[in-house]
Amino acid sequence: MQREQFELHAAIERRHWWFCGRREIVASLVLDTLAGEADDAVVLDVGCGTGANVAELSQRFRCQGMDTAEDAITLAREHFPGVEFHHADVLDRSHELPDGLRLILLMDVLEHIEDDRAFLAGLVDRLPVGARVLITVPANPALYGRHDEVFGHHRRYTMHSLPPVWAALPVSVELCSHYCSALYPAVWAIRTAQRPFGAAFGEGDTDFKMPPAPVNTLLRTLFSAERRPLRALREGRGRPLPFGSSLIALLRKDAA
Repeated sequence: MQREQFELHAAIERRHWWFCGRREIVASLVLDTLAGEADDAVVLDVGCGTGANVAELSQRFRCQGMDTAEDAITLAREHFPGVEFHHADVLDRSHELPDGLRLILLMDVLEHIEDDRAFLAGLVDRLPVGARVLITVPANPALYGRHDEVFGHHRRYTMHSLPPVWAALPVSVELCSHYCSALYPAVWAIRTAQRPFGAAFGEGDTDFKMPPAPVNTLLRTLFSAERRPLRALREGRGRPLPFGSSLIALLRKDAA
């Protein structure tokens, strides 16, 4: 990602339906996941970008953000001065992970990494037993377009291609499903229409564009409502959502 895309993120991520809806889904799962954990349990957002996710979660949990992109961390510190951000690589063992770490967020991170399996293996190796990793990634390679290129995505995933990323690791899967399902037909239609032109829908050569306020509220409501079936799925009730523009997974480290 370039400075232009980080600045776009910083400008809209507190209001845009997709960012807001995802935060509501993630917050509900984090709340369930950390229920019963110690009060000093720490959530670390790896690849935190410009910081809105960890800033909102920090109202409920002890949170820190980390990113290898200096531009992203600079913007995060400017917008959320009360949150602790680190310009660091989570695999760099010279950088200590926080005491009390119980959950790592990888919010649309793995698609940026060429060797996603090696990265996740290194990350899990650093975690204490019982800690969890909450992962979101873009879904369906057929949707790959200009937006993905601009953001430096190596791939989009499927329910068949994501599990092999952690297949050899000492983890158990507590959740794996599509999400952003209700709006998937619209996403598919827009991406399909764009493909012949090699163009993006929104600003900065991306698909992000602020819709009118009533539309933004409606889209956010439809998207964030998926937190209920996803929470039920994590509790062993229901089935994974059958399709969506993204995937979400929750892993628990089982052994050293």
